Formats: sequence, structure tokens, C-alpha cells
Amino acid sequence: MGKMETQVLKVDPYEPELDKIKLAASILRNGGLVAFPTETVYGLGANLLDKKAVERIYKVKGRPKDKKLSIHIADVADVEKYAAEIPHDAYKLIHRFWPGPLTIILEAKDGGTVGFRFPRNQVAYAFLKEAGVPVVAPSANISGEAPPKTASEVLKDLDGLIDAILDGGKTALGIESTVVDLSKEIVQVVREGTITPSAIKKAVETKIVLFVCTGNTCRSVMASYLLREKLKNSEDVEVLSAGVSGIPNVGASAAVMDVMKAKGFDVSGHTSRRLTDDLIKIADVILVMEELHKERIIKRVPDASDKTFLLKEFAGVDIAKDPDGPNIPDPIGRSLEFNEEVFNKIKILIDAIEKKI
Repeated sequence: MGKMETQVLKVDPYEPELDKIKLAASILRNGGLVAFPTETVYGLGANLLDKKAVERIYKVKGRPKDKKLSIHIADVADVEKYAAEIPHDAYKLIHRFWPGPLTIILEAKDGGTVGFRFPRNQVAYAFLKEAGVPVVAPSANISGEAPPKTASEVLKDLDGLIDAILDGGKTALGIESTVVDLSKEIVQVVREGTITPSAIKKAVETKIVLFVCTGNTCRSVMASYLLREKLKNSEDVEVLSAGVSGIPNVGASAAVMDVMKAKGFDVSGHTSRRLTDDLIKIADVILVMEELHKERIIKRVPDASDKTFLLKEFAGVDIAKDPDGPNIPDPIGRSLEFNEEVFNKIKILIDAIEKKI
């Protein structure tokens, strides 16, 4: 294989220069091989859609042809483009460890399996996002050699054999990602990195409870803090909250903050979150405040119908006899006293569901 000049593009590891990122992405889109840093080791990127570029990776590395290449992504939604099915456990691992040093293997749409990696390194993220194509990226070294942690280590093996290197300094971890195979019924760790098998097991086995209201500033805040307090000694439940509408990244309402403070809860650190399909998919149990919330969730993710419940329904309330009907009234913009009444109603329901979680 003929030698070429390998272009080294030195970039700021925290705020990579856009012109250099664009140049590297252009090289990759046009069939070039570009090494780039992740938080684990340097990867060697090629455009998955360019057969010749992918073949070059195997030749340059001396990599066995039967050793598959993982797709590196900058958006979780890209997984759905290539995976035939994404099991619930995969969503849990994505929630817990991405972006990060974890490769997830799933069934591929075109048969067989495919691995996915969402690195948290800023240079990698900017490069993958700018590339605009699926990027395969094994470690940037000759097969059998130690994975490179710096651009100079990449050059030692591959100088003159690849087109460019994004030099973002030394990688943070220095060992390859943990690889987990979820293409079969049993979750299997096939390569251990910084994420241990016990951490994978814990993430999969942790039950995720999601409370949903309208804006995630009132009712779901009360419910989530109450349940977290009830389960504070439990390590196998994670409690989340979200709103079907409203403004993301705002705090709890002033009235809720006052009520919760009077009850011994500090909710000053809460920031509202808009409900997403990913949140719906990772949850084991979804508890909503109104029938409308339940309808919206099932419309978005029909498979969530068997795990989405009205909070009153889940608590075993005879809704037909409840004066408020199936819904918990929305206290937004109402008096402090009304907010306290809603808190008391939710507390009774949380007390009732504690043993069901």
C-alpha cells in the first residue's frame, strides 16, 4: 500500500475549531480515513457507506475480515436507522452510560449484528456530528498493537497510511470501551473496559419509575420527591419525572417549592424536563396524573400501553367513587393552600404504591 502524507489537525480538546472539524469531516465523506480521539482511545474513522473506505480500514490495520466494525454516532436516534430491534435493556444502558465508553451490539436490519458507540469526547462528538454519515471506527492502530492514547501513537503505526488525524490531546481513559451484546436474550459483556460487568448488571436490573404531568413543575415533582424519600434505602430503583408539555429547564413552581420546603423537601435543584420517546422507552413503570397524559404517551409509543398507569389507578383507588375522578388536579397558578391539598393527595397515593414498586 502506497504511502501518503498524513495531515495532523491539532484542535482544542474542549472547544474544537470548527474549520478543522469541517475539514476532517470532508476528508472522511470523500473516502478518506481520519483518526480522532474518544474518551477511551483514538479511533480510525471511515464512511460506512463508502465500501472502498471501509476496505481500506481492514487493509491499513491488518484487521481480520470477519471482525465487524462498530458505528460511532452523535445522536441516539441513529441507532434506530440500523438496528432491527432495540430491547428495553439497551435503552436502560443507553440512559445510564451514553455518551460514554460503552459499545452496544444489537440485531442489524440487514441481518447479523451491529455495534454502536456514542463517545462523550467533545472532538469526537463534533466530528461525528459534522460528518453527517455513519462512521465506523475501530482503534487507530495496527491490529494486535496497543490502542493509541495520543496522536503521536497513531502516527507511529499509521503515518502515511491514513489521510488525517484530529489531534485532541491524550485520551481520558486509555483503554477500549466495554462491549455488551444485547442481540440475544441474555445480556453478555464480551469485552470489559472501565464499565464493569457488575455496573452493567446493576443498570439493567434497576427499575426506572417515571412520573409524568403537564409541565414537570408541580405534580410530578411532588410525586418523584416523595417516592425517592420512601425508597431512599433502595439501590435498585431510579425515580424520574417529566412533562408532556411546558418549558424545559425551569424550576419547580414557587408554590410547590414553598409546600415542599414546609414538608421537609428541598426541590431547589429540580429542573423541568420535556417528555421524550427515549424516556418512555427506558421506563419500567410510567405513572401519570391525568388521562390525557396517558393517551399522549401511548400515541407516541404504543408499546408503552402495558406499563403506563394513572397514579390513582396504580394505587388501587376506586376512581368511580373519587370526587376528583381519575385525574389529580393541576395546581399550577393556584393558591398555596390548593397546592398543599394536591401534595396531601399525592402523598396518600405514594404511600399506597411504595410496596408495588
